This record gives sequence, C-alpha cells and structure tokens, in this order.
Amino acid sequence: MNVLSNIELWAAVTGLACVFLAARENIWSYPVGIINVVLFMVMFYQVQLFPDVTLQVIFLVLTVYGWYVWLTGSKNVKAVRKTRSMTTREIVVSALVLVLLTPAAGWLYHEYSAAVFGSDAVLPFVDSFILVASILAQWFLSKKVIQTWFLWIAVDLVAVPLYFSRGLTITAVLYIFFLANAVYGYLAWRHVMKKEKAEQTEAA
Repeated sequence: MNVLSNIELWAAVTGLACVFLAARENIWSYPVGIINVVLFMVMFYQVQLFPDVTLQVIFLVLTVYGWYVWLTGSKNVKAVRKTRSMTTREIVVSALVLVLLTPAAGWLYHEYSAAVFGSDAVLPFVDSFILVASILAQWFLSKKVIQTWFLWIAVDLVAVPLYFSRGLTITAVLYIFFLANAVYGYLAWRHVMKKEKAEQTEAA
C-alpha cells in the first residue's frame, strides 16, 4: 500500500468516526474531526483537488470553533445548544452564497491554481460547489441548525462521482456512507427537536 492509500484509509476511518459522533450529538466528533481534516488536506493536495484543500483549512478553523460553541453554549457554561431550524434570513443568505460564490470560486481556481499550487485544478467548478456548500454546512452544524444535513446530502451527491473520477475509491465509498449518515442525522436531530419542543410545552 503506497503513501496516498495509507492516508486515504486513515482519512476514511477518522471521517466515519467523526460523522457518526456528530449525528449522535457527541462532542468527541470535534477532536476526531481535527485529525480527519489534516489527513484529507494532504490527500486532496496530492490529487490536485485544490478547492478541497482550501476546504480542509477552513474546516480546521470551523471545527475548533464548533468545539468551543458546543462546550460553552450561549451563556459560557458547559451545555450543548438546542437544535433549531434555519431562519428565513439564513435561507436567503445561504442560497445567495451558493449561487454567487460557487462560480466565482471555480473561476479563481481555474485561473490561478497553477500559480498558487504548482499545477492546474481538476474540475474546479464542481469542486468549488463542494467547497462552498461544505462551508455552509459546517457553519450550521456548529450552530446545531437541522438544515445542515440537507447541505451535507447535496455535498455528498456531488462528491461521490468526483472522487471516483480521481481514483479515490475509498473516499468515494466513504462519502456514500456520509450520505446515509446525513439522512440519519437529519432524522435524529428532528426527533430531538420534537422532544425539546414537547418539554418546553410541558414546562410552560
């Protein structure tokens, strides 16, 4: 097994552990996620998926931030925030971000990857959708917004064929599991929301 295969294997293992824990609202998803993004960063650089490299750097920052949010909550105490839905403003802003930033990022990677990374990016516009949608999804995950799972489902549906095309078979299969887990995550968080609302109604 070559170096890339070893990295891909361990990235897959830590990735599975991370999303499994996140779907179950387990705080350990964050430290495991830090290890995962570093491995993916190296792997995507080697196969010239440069928007994905950038994504891992952003993921690292958001993962650390999300870990802090889940630990502190809104009142700086060790309590986890309640699950909630997107506001109308968040829906509109998210849609605009996807529509405007995806082609803009794709153009930038198409034009400047050779200068910045030393070689041309592969399928920069497709990969840029993964970049933008994943940033949104990770942000809403840290805020415990249930629609984060819809964004992850969209990311997974695009990522699977892209990674197969680059010979990242283990990663593509991993993203099929991510897709199933995103569906589970949505259903699990919806159940939590209903339970929290019922508790609030009883307490009122």
